[in-house]
Amino acid sequence: MSLRLYLLTLSVAAVFLIQNGCQYNGSIPSGTSDKTKAELAQFIQEQQDHREAARLAERRRGPVDFQGAGETAGTNAPDRSAGPHPGSNPDSVTTTTPVLNPGYAPAYTGRPAVGALGLYGQVAPTHRPNASPMDGTGNLRRVTMTAEGADFDPHLDPTGKLLAYASTRHRDTADIYIKRVGAAAVTQVTNDPANDVMPAFSPDGSKIAFASDRAGNWDIYVMDAAGGKPIQITSDPTHDIHPSFSPDGTQLVYCTYGAPSGQWEMVVVDLNSPASKKYIGHGLFPSWSPNADTILFQRARQRGTRWFSIWTLDLIDGDAGAPTELAASANAACITPQWSSDGRNIVFCTVIDPTADETQRPTQADVWLMKADGDGRVRMTSGHYANLQPVWAPDGSIFFVSNRGPEGTDNIWSLRSDRAVQLAENTAAGPAPQAPTANVPTPTD
Repeated sequence: MSLRLYLLTLSVAAVFLIQNGCQYNGSIPSGTSDKTKAELAQFIQEQQDHREAARLAERRRGPVDFQGAGETAGTNAPDRSAGPHPGSNPDSVTTTTPVLNPGYAPAYTGRPAVGALGLYGQVAPTHRPNASPMDGTGNLRRVTMTAEGADFDPHLDPTGKLLAYASTRHRDTADIYIKRVGAAAVTQVTNDPANDVMPAFSPDGSKIAFASDRAGNWDIYVMDAAGGKPIQITSDPTHDIHPSFSPDGTQLVYCTYGAPSGQWEMVVVDLNSPASKKYIGHGLFPSWSPNADTILFQRARQRGTRWFSIWTLDLIDGDAGAPTELAASANAACITPQWSSDGRNIVFCTVIDPTADETQRPTQADVWLMKADGDGRVRMTSGHYANLQPVWAPDGSIFFVSNRGPEGTDNIWSLRSDRAVQLAENTAAGPAPQAPTANVPTPTD
């Protein structure tokens, strides 16, 4: 706002306050010129917008209100003693994320950032970041270094040495890249004018499954990890996204948008016979357990909402059973769950008050860890960042997407989880048993 408008606003407001006994309520006094009225109305609206943004930011700094057992280990409140993260830009702005229109046809607005299909199932704030003990400088490492576009959808191979991810670093549409963890060089393994996203390594590391809209809508493809021509696995008229391999590598679970139901549905396909498919239930972003026929996924409380919780279901002779809710919150969405490589732990994200954002991409989100049974929840990140899409590496570290870098763009970061796993195990085990008190006779006179 210009100095002229600021002084003008103060003078008009002061006169109006005097005339009305300090009862100013944001209205504009009569006799004011049309130009001044417009400037004052704009100023008043800007102040209201600032107050609403501050209110939302303060609410999101509060604790996640989980329901049921398995309460958080440690504290929910961010550790503000560490100050801003070194190298962070307090005025960084999040990138634009493409969305799917209500008809679920790809409708891109800007470059695809985290999750070209969104994190809530639909197919630019200023912030001052704070660090927490879990994602402080001694426990955190930046893995990708793009300053333009975005790197997102990370997945590690079984050795933990290779990282596959989607990126828009070279153009507005996304391709799949592979890089050796700790190295600077990256290898582009797809090169199609359309979008290729959500890569997933097979259990033996030889294949990569991914989603692409190169055929006009989103379908599942599989290719050699070293590159080559992808094989199209699905060709449905609806959208198929987020593949995850079975432990033996012969099947995939993915989600498809069910036009009749108006919900995302999970489907298992046999790679040796792609025409053989089986519907297993409603859900989004499924993840197959590395050592069991158990599917981890997110599911909305009711159709069309962003209030997701974390669920599992078991496959018994191919049929789905025993759906179990592991994590739900009264004030947050729980999204994008992933198994650890040993199947003992789960990592996921929370977005407080998800319906407050009109965009696909949350402006603030945190990474959490919990045991496979839903107990022992521990928050891994804190601050005014969008920390999203966490996945496990075989060594137990967690890779995730964050806009915490100085450029404000989405890059992939990693942090160690050993401290959090220990906290989760201690919480799940309950308090340590107390030694019995000796029955000492009371002295008498």
